[in-house]
Amino acid sequence: MKKARFKELTLTSSRIDEKLFKEKLRSLFVSGKSAREYMKPYWQTVKKAYSEGKVDKMTVNVLFGPLRDAVYDDFENKIYIPVPDKVFRDWFEVNCLTEMKKFLKKNFNVDDVELVVLEKEH
Repeated sequence: MKKARFKELTLTSSRIDEKLFKEKLRSLFVSGKSAREYMKPYWQTVKKAYSEGKVDKMTVNVLFGPLRDAVYDDFENKIYIPVPDKVFRDWFEVNCLTEMKKFLKKNFNVDDVELVVLEKEH
């Protein structure tokens, strides 16, 4: 009985934490600080890689929107990038995220970058 109660309390706590995190993200994407000052130099590296034939046109096209809409959380020193769905997030993680994190850490000392799938409200 005690184990069941502990598990229930743990799950409730996790749900509350997740809900608060989602509310924080929605608030950041609505009224938070834009990350454009960080993303603009990164975008220039993407465009340069494209002109050198290292990146294809599809990559350039699909990155523009999420990079434009990224927000910076100065409390966490972290950038959140909105992505349309989990498939896009997985593609982004595999193809771009590691290099982006290195670039932002080296040039702006940004601690982390997180891709966020914003769920639509029902």
